Amino acid sequence: MGLPAVAIGLTLVSGVMSAAGAMQQASAEAQAYKTQAQIAERNRVIADQDRIQAVRTAQIAEEDKARENRRNLASMRAAYGSTGLELAGSPLDVLSDTSVEMALDQQRTGYDQYIQNREGAIKMLGLTEDAAQARAAAKNAMTAGRMKAVSSLLSSAGSAASMGAKA
Repeated sequence: MGLPAVAIGLTLVSGVMSAAGAMQQASAEAQAYKTQAQIAERNRVIADQDRIQAVRTAQIAEEDKARENRRNLASMRAAYGSTGLELAGSPLDVLSDTSVEMALDQQRTGYDQYIQNREGAIKMLGLTEDAAQARAAAKNAMTAGRMKAVSSLLSSAGSAASMGAKA
């Protein structure tokens, strides 16, 4: 076996090793992206749980506010009644205005529920998109690795053929 045959053999082995390295690198990169996708999907589930909990907490706060408002109005009526005032005219206007303000406070609390639900849904959408992007990147990494491996094999085969033609 002459020196040209050894050079051709080493060129072919080098091409195979480069191809194997490209595939290994692509596989590792793809696995990293798949892990990112899994993390994003898990975070999406957590974000959904957080969203549901925030909505429920806001619902409870709204219910608490309604109870507090009823108690406060009852106390005001009792205070007016104990002084002998009739619930007409100015005392009635005060109760009416107070009742309207309390209802607005309760509605604001309910609106917080809507905002928290919306923010949670937007966060979930972003995490879903992150997972999809990571899965696409994993697929692209494998495709790029295959192309690099094939290119390496073709290049080394071409070099070996060229050496063989000169020998």
